[in-house]
Amino acid sequence: MAPFPSELIEPTKTHHITKPSSSKPVTTTVNPQTPYFISLPIRTCEKSTGSLISDAISSTISSCSLPGSRAQRAAIQRHTNPFGNLYGMAFSLSEQDRLEVAVKFIEFLCILDDVMEELPYEQAIREHEILCQVLNPTSHESFMFGVGEPESECLEGMKRFLIDIRETVLSLNPEQGHILLADLERTLRQRECAPASFGALEEYVPYRIVNLDWYFVCLLLRWSMNISLPSPSSSSTSSSSLDSLINDFEYISGAIAGLGNDYYSWNREKHQFQFQSTESSDSDSDSDSELSEMQLSDRIMNAVPVLMRQHSISEVRAKESLKEIVVQQVERLEELRKGMEVELERSSAIATSSSVIGGDLDELEEGLKRYLTGLECVAAAYVYWCSTCPRYYVF
Repeated sequence: MAPFPSELIEPTKTHHITKPSSSKPVTTTVNPQTPYFISLPIRTCEKSTGSLISDAISSTISSCSLPGSRAQRAAIQRHTNPFGNLYGMAFSLSEQDRLEVAVKFIEFLCILDDVMEELPYEQAIREHEILCQVLNPTSHESFMFGVGEPESECLEGMKRFLIDIRETVLSLNPEQGHILLADLERTLRQRECAPASFGALEEYVPYRIVNLDWYFVCLLLRWSMNISLPSPSSSSTSSSSLDSLINDFEYISGAIAGLGNDYYSWNREKHQFQFQSTESSDSDSDSDSELSEMQLSDRIMNAVPVLMRQHSISEVRAKESLKEIVVQQVERLEELRKGMEVELERSSAIATSSSVIGGDLDELEEGLKRYLTGLECVAAAYVYWCSTCPRYYVF
């Protein structure tokens, strides 16, 4: 089934929104608070989907959070961005019959993140294990909470949500569905595996990508676009080379999304640090003193303090450096795509000389190009959304 029609977004466009008031609605003009500074284009299918996206979001919020809870308030706020719906942008190329499921999966993970970061580490591990059992009940022994062990109030709702969406995914395509659910189980198990602190950005980025559930997002994107790509077990040299390039493309696009989020979210997240009473300075020479005031929670991940620590620079310099790094990653992604197109041409020549059926190769090439464009859309959507959302800025 084809995707919904989509359109390009102009990132500097002024928006006019209507806010309710006690007397009469007030129309307010808003501009992006911080410029969208990367070159990846942003698309959205939101206008073409009717109420599909909003209904999927509302259903997931209702199932996975309690009325009045912090997680539910955060979920509702997440979708008050006047510049566009995150999922309508990120999954603008998804097929119509799979978009709703993709939206529900991502909203579930966002709510889960808000819930789990409030729990003690050991409890978060236990509850992730419970959810994994729901995804794959035949491969796990029944897990029970011990006497006196706490359980979050929304866990039962999340379990019911996963039972329902598991049935939906398997009904669409059992083989693809089992692969997708197995990868969701994998990402849930990896969520709490990161160190409490990082000494260098090179050490931090792989964990940040995992923390973002990026590799599950990649697979979900492929599933939602109904795309088949080369298997990592392929024995041909040309296919293995292409697989490696695909992995690099996924990694770099994930770095753009994760580090872009770090850049825009830092002003909010730094208030979740615990500040000591020592005096600070904005100068680079006092960066160690400045950083020592910030005691990072083991549940918050951001590249700004990593760069401060790694290079002994101030918070301001670290944020400037992070912006430059994100731009460099976009340039790497654009160069990598050019290289992949060259590799596709080489694979085409090899296939032609080996009498490989042309239709198979054409399908592979078309699917790969769509997937790369889809990854660019997801990364661009997340960075743009972070640059505009009320979660990080008050309009």
